[in-house]
Amino acid sequence: MKVFYGLKGMTHSFRRTVVTIGAFDGIHRAHQLILRRVIQRARRLHGTSALLTFDPHPLKVLQPDRSFFALTCIEHRLHLLSHLGLDSCVVLKFSKRFSRLSAEAFIEEILVKKLKVREIWVGFNYVFGKNREGTIRLLQEYGRQYGFSVKKIPEIRMSGKRFSSTKIRQLIAKGKLTEASLFLGRPYSLYGKVVRGSGRGRRLGYPTANLKPYHEALPPRGVYGVKAFLSPNKKGYLGLLNIGRRPTFGKNRTLTIEVHLLDFQGDLYGRKMEVAFLKRLRPERKFPNEETLVEKIRRDEAVVRHLGPFWSKRSFR
Repeated sequence: MKVFYGLKGMTHSFRRTVVTIGAFDGIHRAHQLILRRVIQRARRLHGTSALLTFDPHPLKVLQPDRSFFALTCIEHRLHLLSHLGLDSCVVLKFSKRFSRLSAEAFIEEILVKKLKVREIWVGFNYVFGKNREGTIRLLQEYGRQYGFSVKKIPEIRMSGKRFSSTKIRQLIAKGKLTEASLFLGRPYSLYGKVVRGSGRGRRLGYPTANLKPYHEALPPRGVYGVKAFLSPNKKGYLGLLNIGRRPTFGKNRTLTIEVHLLDFQGDLYGRKMEVAFLKRLRPERKFPNEETLVEKIRRDEAVVRHLGPFWSKRSFR
């Protein structure tokens, strides 16, 4: 998949383009369905399949005072997209200035001139451009002028429930990770970089990697069974993940995300890691001493190892 940041250098990379447009935060099952249709149509037309997306998420720019937690940073989104077979992804920087671009200019300057669009796939309620003046009807009118068609995607539901990144965020915040995974089509995962920690875990016999996630939607504090994938080889390891403030070791205001990988040897500092949540083991709690904590960690490890065979052949993409 080719990735373009902005509109430069892309003119000769697109022909008979079939494109869909949106933030696509989370790349959930409805997103995946839309992208599969785009890919299939592009192949039939011998054209280019593409996603036009934005960074940062438009809500962060348009509603900066709103409490909003992204499911995926742009790097994680691209990581997930790379497994789907899409030809190209165009990432446009979303800013106040960009938000003032008229719908007509968006169609003519970006979709027609740059992407050489042949088909556009959008949701049934899609709007775009300055003051949300762009509508599906406007796209259809310009399509007749410039020779592209517009495919309106009906609302996609699962068991009567509407697919929504907002809904998935709510489920994750409540710790309902199994329900969230049904909408995502995979276990929810964090993506980030391993940074220096205090080294306390190594002293306890359970060395941990401190993960600095690139995105913000987190489940409740506690201990989780996880499967971690390390870049660049993408090898997976079962592990224990703790989200919390380590109350056993005093009052800590800083929330940390610590991952202990089972059967891993080596240095993780500076490496990128995707961590998929398998099961919530317990909430965060304060232990009377380090010995009691270590004994509990041993029991947590036994539970995760028992989970291993079940997850060994499961898809995380």
